[in-house]
Amino acid sequence: MTMFLLDTNIIIAILRGKQEIVKKYQSISSKNQPIYLTTYSISEIYIGFQDQEFQQKSLEKLNIQKKLFDKMVNYLDAQKRVISLNLEDAKILGELLYKLKLNGKPIPLIDAILSAIAISRDFTIITSDKNHFSIVKTIQNTLKVEFW
Repeated sequence: MTMFLLDTNIIIAILRGKQEIVKKYQSISSKNQPIYLTTYSISEIYIGFQDQEFQQKSLEKLNIQKKLFDKMVNYLDAQKRVISLNLEDAKILGELLYKLKLNGKPIPLIDAILSAIAISRDFTIITSDKNHFSIVKTIQNTLKVEFW
């Protein structure tokens, strides 16, 4: 059974109601395929919620997105599907960051963390970020990625 790890950009697309992404997410959910979030992506979403410009533009939309996100997080957390780095993930992360540095292709730390978790736990990352995760895939071909 495939287990999926959502990248922050997919969570954002779901919160914004991007129909193509929402339909794909619902399809996976309806097949009872496990979906996971990391505490790192959750932090990134909460950073976005603090954006003063967005708060001033549409407080109502922000509140709806916060409620939807809290519901998603609570649901996945109750199923033990909100995860952080464990020791094996950290080892793989260190190796991956070193290889990225050697190849002169650094990527944002959170994308490297998600990659390490996915490699370590045999998850498939769901992302719309072809650039960063394609770089990881060329360095570590065991990474599984679906680009939405």
